[in-house]
Order: sequence, then C-alpha cells, then structure tokens
Amino acid sequence: MVELRNYQIEIAKQYAEYRNNPIIFDNGYDKVPNPFTLKDAKEFINLQLKKELP
Repeated sequence: MVELRNYQIEIAKQYAEYRNNPIIFDNGYDKVPNPFTLKDAKEFINLQLKKELP
C-alpha cells in the first residue's frame, strides 16, 4: 500500500528506510545515494520544504 503525505521532517527516518528498499534501486534510481541515510532524508525533505509552490 502506498500512502501519500506532505513532506515533514518528522518522517525522515521512515523515508530513509523506504528509500533503502532494494526494489526501489532496481527500478533505476541511479542518482539516489546508496545507502540513503537519515541525513540524506533530512536534506531532501528540507530542500522540498523550501521550494515555492507554483
């Protein structure tokens, strides 16, 4: 099951765990750090939170 959520720094640990799933990497995410750490998750989420919506 997939659950869509707004980015929140509180979900960084769970997000990092999802991104470390081998099935995700098998689908061609070659620009994603491997392993995808908690630090990577926090940086990504903070970057998304700073973006302005169109």
